Amino acid sequence: MKNTPFGVLHVTISYSNFVPIMKSTKNMETINKTPETYFENLNYYYTLASSYFAIEDYENPYLLVKSISEKYPDDGKAQYYFSFYSLYVNDKASAISAAKKALLINPDLTKSYQTLALGYLMNDEKEKAFEIYEQWINKKFPHDTRPAKELFVEDIVGIEASGIKNKNFEEIKKYLIATS
Repeated sequence: MKNTPFGVLHVTISYSNFVPIMKSTKNMETINKTPETYFENLNYYYTLASSYFAIEDYENPYLLVKSISEKYPDDGKAQYYFSFYSLYVNDKASAISAAKKALLINPDLTKSYQTLALGYLMNDEKEKAFEIYEQWINKKFPHDTRPAKELFVEDIVGIEASGIKNKNFEEIKKYLIATS
């Protein structure tokens, strides 16, 4: 079990069975050639992306979900996941664009505000990030019971743990932690 941004990941297949599955998806061109029937349950692909992420492989979930978001541009969930994974490969422009699309498609995907704010912050658009932080700082997102500011700090810490650094991170963390 591993705690992921999507909750606790339960892998029920053995590692020796899982690795060949992961390797078989390395070539993301196959996703674009996959018949529509295989995409009926997109949650399988989101779980696969989350599994890659859990072992600190950030490129494969990014490529997988990018393919899905391109194949299904009107799927808000696909846009949110693409936004999230874009952050972990430092593709700030895609993170911002996909988060905005997710919110346009489905305004109830409020976790997209988390990726949008972090995308702005990483892109040195601090004022835009602050607008989102201010909007949510003393509220809770519908998808989590913790205060939004805790989730914002957790997002930054997660990005830093992946090896991505940004001059704005420390300042924003201090601000979010000090705000009550």
